[in-house]
Amino acid sequence: MKRKNHKYPITFGLFAFFITLFLAFLIESPYPILASLFVGFLILELSYYYYFNKQKKHNNL
Repeated sequence: MKRKNHKYPITFGLFAFFITLFLAFLIESPYPILASLFVGFLILELSYYYYFNKQKKHNNL
């Protein structure tokens, strides 16, 4: 797998992490880092899943 294929899922995951971290600090969450890691990892995994399914459909055509 090429390096350029990792660019978008990692970007989405980091963006979700920082936005969630900001919102968790804004609402004074007791565990803002843990919540941010969870949401960032979830979005990262979902974006990889979407990307791999898109590549699979493209290669099957």
